[in-house]
Amino acid sequence: MRLHAAVSANVLPVLVGALGVAALEAYADVVFGGRLVKVHVTPTLIEPADLFGRPDPEHQVYVPHHSHLLDAVLATRDVGSAMVLLEGINRGPTESYLVPLLTHRGPIQLFHEAALASDTVPAAVEWPRGLRLAATCVAGPTSLPVSPDLWAHAVAIEVAPLEDAHSAGAHAISEFPIDGGVIPEVDVSPESLSALVGACPDARSCRATMIRFARCFAALNGSEAELRRAVAETSVVPLIAGFTMEEERLTALAAITGVLGAEHAAALRELEVRLRRSIA
Repeated sequence: MRLHAAVSANVLPVLVGALGVAALEAYADVVFGGRLVKVHVTPTLIEPADLFGRPDPEHQVYVPHHSHLLDAVLATRDVGSAMVLLEGINRGPTESYLVPLLTHRGPIQLFHEAALASDTVPAAVEWPRGLRLAATCVAGPTSLPVSPDLWAHAVAIEVAPLEDAHSAGAHAISEFPIDGGVIPEVDVSPESLSALVGACPDARSCRATMIRFARCFAALNGSEAELRRAVAETSVVPLIAGFTMEEERLTALAAITGVLGAEHAAALRELEVRLRRSIA
């Protein structure tokens, strides 16, 4: 439900957990008719244009990224919608290649026209609205901390292990119109989010994303308590997990617990610890 709300709101869902890639592959089969482009993130990604490929001025050619992301960007206008899965976004510097992509407006410059003359690859491309981004985080010694600025444009969704996941059989490919008004945004009470932002002032930068996510989530689940918990766990707790000082993290978690209720204290603390392994 949280994943579908994020995609519907055009907010970047960042899945955390060993089954993140499998969950997004299954989701793409159901919603996007199996149209999925998987990009394996590496430390060599420095700017958004690196996701598409690199120019070789010496040989006057453009070398597209092996993920075929450039092909997907150029083709999505015809197919309607598709998903791009950035696998392991924290293997590269998110503040350098990903946050600028999420905040960019207008064409993305792949190379300067004076450096390369190409009849097959445009010097700049527009990111189609129907091409939705999703991502996963990985835990390991080669990962980098996720930029705190990312949470102004993204939500973190933990994927819990499933004991019976191995029993899932073959399934049919289907398609669900994301922009067809099937999940209309609904109004949410300002108090629902104001209390969370008041408890964690650093979340002010995430408020716009929190509102967009909340409006789509509320269309799927009308419970005020569930809405507030979903926004806290996907937007505020990931931000707190990136705080460098433990005392600061504990203070912020206590403030969020005061909004959600004391019964959520242990779960919030455990979630923050798990998220910190991947994003901090």
